Amino acid sequence: MIEFIDFIADHLIEFKYDGLETDIPAYIPEEYNTNFVHSKQVKTIIADDKVIGFVGLMQINKDTFQLWGFLNKAIRDCKLSLYKTLKRELRTLNYPRLQVLVGSHLEPAQRLIEHLGFVQEGLLRKFTDNKDYYIYSIIGGA
Repeated sequence: MIEFIDFIADHLIEFKYDGLETDIPAYIPEEYNTNFVHSKQVKTIIADDKVIGFVGLMQINKDTFQLWGFLNKAIRDCKLSLYKTLKRELRTLNYPRLQVLVGSHLEPAQRLIEHLGFVQEGLLRKFTDNKDYYIYSIIGGA
């Protein structure tokens, strides 16, 4: 079973992100640390009493919010539960525009985002770490 709980810094210590060569606290950009990590906009994702990821919102402008997340490989064992939980949580949000960026190399994440109802808008070439990212959005809330 998947749970979203309020983030605390100790969760970073418990989290192992298998897709990065660095540890997650060093990877999260500084603007994320100030805008999210110290706000109620970040949730820790728990499965079987283990931290398996984080999800949060960042306000881009008055009408646009960006959803972001980090998941580790443990998510493979609970994909359906994660999908149902995210779908339920998205229904509670009411934003004019909710967007998400997904690496072009992360096909499972792209499928999840599309199943959640996000529509692909375009490709941001060489966006970060010399990798391409797709931008997806939901207009008028989830």
